[in-house]
Amino acid sequence: MSPSAAWSVAALVLKQAKENMNSENPFDLLERFAEIERLVSKIYFRFSHLFLHQPELRDFWWEMANEEDQHGSILLACKTILENCMEVRLDH
Repeated sequence: MSPSAAWSVAALVLKQAKENMNSENPFDLLERFAEIERLVSKIYFRFSHLFLHQPELRDFWWEMANEEDQHGSILLACKTILENCMEVRLDH
């Protein structure tokens, strides 16, 4: 993938993220933030493919992509925990 194609993908992903931020459910911020982390992860995975013949750069972007993906998972786990806490409080 060429650098210009990678930037085009990045612009498209950011556009999708902005559209998702305008959804009808304004209270689901953690889920939206998790989606942004996952979208950034996709961008970084694509960047890693730009450097297939440069192991240090390829591995750097691959690692960054994995970290962003983990951030998304952590945010979704936090959302689930908070939802469960709210259910417990409402039950009492």
